Amino acid sequence: MDIVRTENLTPKQFEEIDVLWNAEYPRQLKGRLALLLENNTKTIHYFGLDESGKIIAWSVLFEKEQELRFSILVSRKHQKQGLGSALLT
Repeated sequence: MDIVRTENLTPKQFEEIDVLWNAEYPRQLKGRLALLLENNTKTIHYFGLDESGKIIAWSVLFEKEQELRFSILVSRKHQKQGLGSALLT
């Protein structure tokens, strides 16, 4: 898996992560990715790509309200393969 680091997401990357977010989080959190990323500073995104270039894992480290926070997602199909750990290192 290739890991990409970026401070800014392209619209396509945001869309792929939003689809992953909505597939993996409970119904109460669906559609809330934009809210998570709103008004953040010092944002760094990491995402893992499969062989076709599709985002299958994502993490974000950001500062919000003067606190350092993070979120991490791994596609259900790709869990238990060390992808989350790879994003954290």
